[in-house]
Amino acid sequence: MGWIRRFKLNLPNFVSPVKKPVTDESGIALFMVIAAMTVLSVVVTEFTYVAQVNARSTADSSDQIKAHYLAKTGFKLSLLRLRAFKVLKELGKKGGGMPEIPKFVLDQIWGFPFFYPIPSGVPGLTVAMKDEIEKFQTETTLPGKFSATIESESNKISINSLIKSMAPTPIAADGPKPAGNASGNDGTKPATPAAAGTVGPKKDANKYDVEEARKGFKDFLAKLLEEKTKKDPDFADQYRDLDIEELYDNILGWVDFSYQPKNMGSHQPLPYKREPFYSMTELHMVRPIDDGLYDLIAPNFTPFSTAGVNVNKIREPMLRVLLSGITDEEVTEFFKFRDDPEADNTFKSADEFYKWVGGNVGVMRGSTRSDDLKANLAKRGIQLVTDEEIFKITVVAEVNKATRILEAWVLVASSKDEAKAKPAAPTDGNPFEQHPDPNGPTTGPAAKPNAAGLRILYMRES
Repeated sequence: MGWIRRFKLNLPNFVSPVKKPVTDESGIALFMVIAAMTVLSVVVTEFTYVAQVNARSTADSSDQIKAHYLAKTGFKLSLLRLRAFKVLKELGKKGGGMPEIPKFVLDQIWGFPFFYPIPSGVPGLTVAMKDEIEKFQTETTLPGKFSATIESESNKISINSLIKSMAPTPIAADGPKPAGNASGNDGTKPATPAAAGTVGPKKDANKYDVEEARKGFKDFLAKLLEEKTKKDPDFADQYRDLDIEELYDNILGWVDFSYQPKNMGSHQPLPYKREPFYSMTELHMVRPIDDGLYDLIAPNFTPFSTAGVNVNKIREPMLRVLLSGITDEEVTEFFKFRDDPEADNTFKSADEFYKWVGGNVGVMRGSTRSDDLKANLAKRGIQLVTDEEIFKITVVAEVNKATRILEAWVLVASSKDEAKAKPAAPTDGNPFEQHPDPNGPTTGPAAKPNAAGLRILYMRES
């Protein structure tokens, strides 16, 4: 029996016991921890990103709002300058023995740009002036910075004068109609027919002619391109294949309902508007005008009906168009005379300009040349003036990285509105010509400025 006992004791050595599998959960736990940390990292990163974006958006929105109101501040300051210009200009015209302020002095009120913060390092400032500037800027709570400039729009030609109904109103005031005459004609009845063999009423040679205006516009474009290509070889190379006829045709097709373009818009990317220009930026939508052509054309035109071209503010391209044939030396002499800082040589009337031109420009010397020039300009819808009516205000405001640009066109109305409302011209079936000026009347009783004598014609902000 002893062997049986020994066998039982040694049996585990002969038969391998069935071991239970060992479960090692440490790897799974590590994987779960890593996965949780990964997910958590993604969530935290996304949350941080969204929070930063929202914070930046909030800050940008706040900066945009601040920049908007800073631009409005610069705009109101510019209106104040124009108001001061208007009041002081009329101060000497009211009599009372007060002398009239020289024009070149008045132009300084609006002619220089305004910057904020005000630079204190300008040469010529005294220590007291610098201290006052620094004190003002310390006490002021305006955020950011802005610049405000005012430009005269009266040195430009109205591009909408290509339409019959937007012909400029003659500057010369019409005299009162005769109350009567020896024959009893009170001015309302037909005049007595001319005697046999006599010539009837002569056609007014100085009357606006839309065809002459359009021809002058095309010549103006050609002159601008000619002068630019002479001075800029890169421009000449880029636009060597430019077709002036196509450019003129598309502009006229854009603005005039009754005009039938020769190409009928085959290359025009957008349908013709068939209405007056509301803004010169519309030129970007006219083929083949790109940024280069826009920068050349736009500064010489305005969509507003101005009283005329101000000879005291015109630049070289406009002078060459007005005085075809003027030499480079004569152009230099003109600006040297007009802009002489030592003397007030600004022209006080259009006749003064014609007189100077007749004595200093070779092609204009002659007893009838000035009259011929007047007649030619009148047919093209160009009248010469020596004062400003319409101004462009540009304000650029910056707060941190936010920028707002405000542009406005303002009419400075005269206290004595002597201009008469322009009578409606024949529409020739053009429905758009019944409301000729897209921005409303800029002169005459229909123009309604505010109490300060200023009227905002158009404003935009970007």
